[in-house]
Amino acid sequence: MAEAIAEIMGVKVEAKEPDIALPGCYFGVQDADTKFIYDGLDDCRAVALLSGGMKICTIGCLGLGTCARACPFNAISMGPKGLPVVDEQKCTGCGTCERVCPKHIINLSSITRRIIREYTTEECTTPCQRSCPAGINIREYIRQISLGNYPRAVQVIKERNPFPAVIGRICPRPCELDCRRNFIDEPVAINYLKRYAADYEKNSGQRILPYRAPDTGLRVAVIGGGVEGLSTAFFVARLGHDTTVFEATAKLGGLLRSAISADRLPQEVLNWDIDGIIEMGVKMETNTALGRDFSIDSLLDQGFNAVFIAAGGWDSRLARGAVGVPESPIPGTYLLVDAIRFGSAKSEKFSCGSDVVISGGGKLALQAAKLGKDLGAKTVSILFRESWENSPIRDTDLENLGADGINVIHEAAIHRLVGEKDQLVQLEYIKPDRLEKTTIPAQTLILAAGRFPELVLSNLNLRPQNPKNLSSPNRIMRQKHNRAGKLLRRINNRRSKVKSVYLRRAMCWQITVRPLKQLEPVVGRQPPFTKSCMELNRH
Repeated sequence: MAEAIAEIMGVKVEAKEPDIALPGCYFGVQDADTKFIYDGLDDCRAVALLSGGMKICTIGCLGLGTCARACPFNAISMGPKGLPVVDEQKCTGCGTCERVCPKHIINLSSITRRIIREYTTEECTTPCQRSCPAGINIREYIRQISLGNYPRAVQVIKERNPFPAVIGRICPRPCELDCRRNFIDEPVAINYLKRYAADYEKNSGQRILPYRAPDTGLRVAVIGGGVEGLSTAFFVARLGHDTTVFEATAKLGGLLRSAISADRLPQEVLNWDIDGIIEMGVKMETNTALGRDFSIDSLLDQGFNAVFIAAGGWDSRLARGAVGVPESPIPGTYLLVDAIRFGSAKSEKFSCGSDVVISGGGKLALQAAKLGKDLGAKTVSILFRESWENSPIRDTDLENLGADGINVIHEAAIHRLVGEKDQLVQLEYIKPDRLEKTTIPAQTLILAAGRFPELVLSNLNLRPQNPKNLSSPNRIMRQKHNRAGKLLRRINNRRSKVKSVYLRRAMCWQITVRPLKQLEPVVGRQPPFTKSCMELNRH
């Protein structure tokens, strides 16, 4: 019937990812130590204007039921604790409750929103969730475990973490350090409860998957099958994109498989979590190496809308025995250790273009700059995040070097790379304190970090505005920054595995909004999805 009506109207029917109202407060007015009663006021908006309601929590629910009365579908009722309860079968995601709540504790939620949006200080979150690198809703999955609803507990965990069984065995448990139970006796065994729920799923043999957003018809390639690449693929697939992972070795898992002993992390446990990612709809291609079997340009030409690079660094190369030649998974980009190692030996395996940029490295950057000049570079630019006062080098160091054409730029961070085909062309750096962007020519980029940064690449013509002096079919390579503006860096301990999950989920915003949807990030706005599969659970 719907299709027939749409044909008459000249439109087509598409399923849309549903929204649902989700209360975000767990502390009702009746639990407040101090209560303020205003006779004659029964509307939350009026009480909020008078600074009334619960004084213990400045953001808590006022409990007068304005959202319930405003709901046009009678989908909201006030529960026994004075908090709104949403009937998921009746809720249509119209947003009326969200608009009338003066405290913003009831909001529309969807799969996409929960993946790419972070909780804020205005939301009611527990100390353990705030300290969890992955941001898992610990309170909720423990509640589900206490109710005996283990499948739902696993779903809550996988909302933020695709490796529950793995992390349940190697997590250093920072959440337990901030558990309020520490003030009484000892913290709740948060991590072991997570492991218990994950092992319940594994022992049952029945895969429990989180909910997936509608199919968008867009394709994303992920290079690297380690924890970074697999986590990115998991969340991108949940956003509804067709995702393919390219791994250079025969087995997926990266350092999770090669650097952690089997007695601490059994291989079957790792394989179980990886299989769950595959069952989410992620395609895997092993024994397929970047630069040998394919290139970034060839992937974009094959119809991939975006390419995410998580190729790892020196540690992963040691694990697969690939240290005999310098690697450049990002066109024109090398690690400082390779540049000095092979450049000093005048090896034919390493060469540089006329414009060289070195990011970081302290005084070793000067050695690399001298090597670049010896190899024929006309200009060498060294970028330091530090100010001139805190710089590791001084003007006398440049004078002693005795090489012209070396430019040192302080307080600069790489913002994006632009290339054509498989060649690096330009580099844009930003002054984080002033947000000033400057573009300089670059055919070679040398990174002082021990690993390559995670990048999102896309066709330049997919962006709403093309940079000046560049023409299609150039490729744009954008380097992800965290909230402080610092480049993503690896922390070499087990906590880094949990943090990698969060960082790869955060990367989904860059993949989804900018290369695919041609939108600039807008605070409070989520990218729209209009296509979906017909069956989708409303949670």
